[in-house]
Amino acid sequence: MNKIIILIILIFNLQNTKAQNADLNKEEILNVLKTFTNSIKNKDSISYLKLFHREPIVWEGINKDKSLIKDREKDPSLKEFFSDNYKKFIQRIVKSEKIFEENYDNIQIINDDKIATVFFDYTFLVNDKILNWGSESWQLVRVSGNWKIKSVTFSTESNNVVPFPNLKERKKIRKNFACR
Repeated sequence: MNKIIILIILIFNLQNTKAQNADLNKEEILNVLKTFTNSIKNKDSISYLKLFHREPIVWEGINKDKSLIKDREKDPSLKEFFSDNYKKFIQRIVKSEKIFEENYDNIQIINDDKIATVFFDYTFLVNDKILNWGSESWQLVRVSGNWKIKSVTFSTESNNVVPFPNLKERKKIRKNFACR
C-alpha cells in the first residue's frame, strides 16, 4: 500500500513540475517579446541583438493581397514576399528620427523546453500611427537556458489599405484559417 501512495505522489510531483516548467517557459518567451518591443521603442540595438541566436536568422515578410495590389499600382515590380535582415531592421530604426513601436496580442505559444513557436498579431507604428499590421511567427531555441529567436516570418497589411481589425474580428479570421 505504501508503494502505491509513493508512486501516486511521484506522478503528481512530476506532473506539477512539468506544468511549472511550461509556465516558466511561457513567461520567459513573453519576456523575449517584451524585450523585442521595448528595444524597438527605445532604439536599443544592444538589447535587441542579444535576443537572436547565431546566424543565419530568417527574416521573411509576405504582403497580404489587398495591400500588394494597391502597392503594385505605384511599383509594378513589387514582390509578394521579401527578405530582410534583423540587424539592418534595428539599424534603420536607431538611425531614424521617427518614433517606432511594435505592439502585439492574440499570442499563442507552443514549446517543448528546447524549441518554441510563437504566433501573434502585431501592429507596427511610426510616429504613433499604424503603418502596417498582420500576423507574425517566431521560431525560438533555448540555448544555455535562454530563449533566442531563430526566425521571424510575418504577413503585412498596409493600414491605409485595410484598417486594423479589432481583436474579435482577428480571432474569427484566424479561426477560419486554422487547420483542424
